[in-house]
Amino acid sequence: MEKNDIRHQEGEADLIVNHSGNYYIQFNTTIYEPPSTEKEATLSVYLEHNNATVYGTTVGETVTNAYQTVNLSFGVIIKADSGDIIRVKNNSGTVVELLQPNIDIIRIK
Repeated sequence: MEKNDIRHQEGEADLIVNHSGNYYIQFNTTIYEPPSTEKEATLSVYLEHNNATVYGTTVGETVTNAYQTVNLSFGVIIKADSGDIIRVKNNSGTVVELLQPNIDIIRIK
């Protein structure tokens, strides 16, 4: 039996639920606008649960300059079953760098 509620393989995007239940998920990061863009762009991320976007987690901000950073965060409660897959996805339409991404996943008992 797994002691942890979530399983994660280093270098992989998938977070796998080990125990069914309700989970509070909080995510925050700073996104860096790469210097190659040099035009207005919207930097955006969202939470995905079993390949579906979780309502209320799409967050983004428009930047107008290269080298610009923005802070993005969301918090949500979801119901998940054992084996479900959770991941944070880039919705920016461009390659961006996440600086110090942090995700907290807390099982609510």
